[in-house]
Amino acid sequence: MDKKKLLINLPQGYFEHEMLQSRFATLEKEYDVKRTSCNTHEEIRPFLSWAEAILMWSWPAITAEDFEIATNLKFLGQINTTTTTAEPALKKGIVLSEARQCWSPAVSEMALTLILNGLRKVSQFHIEMRQGVESWVDAFPTDINPLERQLTGRKVGIIGFGRIGQGLADLLSPFKVQLQIFDPFLPESVAKGYGAQMSSVDEISRSCEVIVLCAANAENASKTFNAGYFINVK
Repeated sequence: MDKKKLLINLPQGYFEHEMLQSRFATLEKEYDVKRTSCNTHEEIRPFLSWAEAILMWSWPAITAEDFEIATNLKFLGQINTTTTTAEPALKKGIVLSEARQCWSPAVSEMALTLILNGLRKVSQFHIEMRQGVESWVDAFPTDINPLERQLTGRKVGIIGFGRIGQGLADLLSPFKVQLQIFDPFLPESVAKGYGAQMSSVDEISRSCEVIVLCAANAENASKTFNAGYFINVK
């Protein structure tokens, strides 16, 4: 019985990473595997008509035109995808799998790290200490940097309350922050479950000392803050 044809399109580093070798070996026992590191449509298209299944990140984004070439394709697994790929794939009856949520805990943790860094000025003080120019408190509390603040009890706004936003809310729980959320698709009951107040983007921008934008494509948020993803500490 012929093996199913599997195309794995990932950056070359994945194929060289020691911890992943056993994973690739397992796949190669079950499938006829081709490994590629294509970054453009021109590079990947010669392999599309061959593949029955594809594992890849999200680039080059497979388009409706590409699916016309991929006549044998039955399965497409990506780390994250967009409507440009998802809609034509589903119309073709191709099974589509996305593993974006695997990154959510790491991103939530990094958001908390950046919040604490912004409030406590960790990077600034670390650089000053490495350079030997740090200042020490002589007249407590008058010479303490007023911009250094604790997170506990602060007003924090999260714009976009999906997996990353909810993960961040979990991490913020011990800090007893006053949490405000903007997400037009979120049931209010979910916000209440996190002890959060549903707010508008304008309300969050006026009242919150810490603002985390977790909705990269949030049109209203992007217009207000002119950014796709950021953490702002006032």
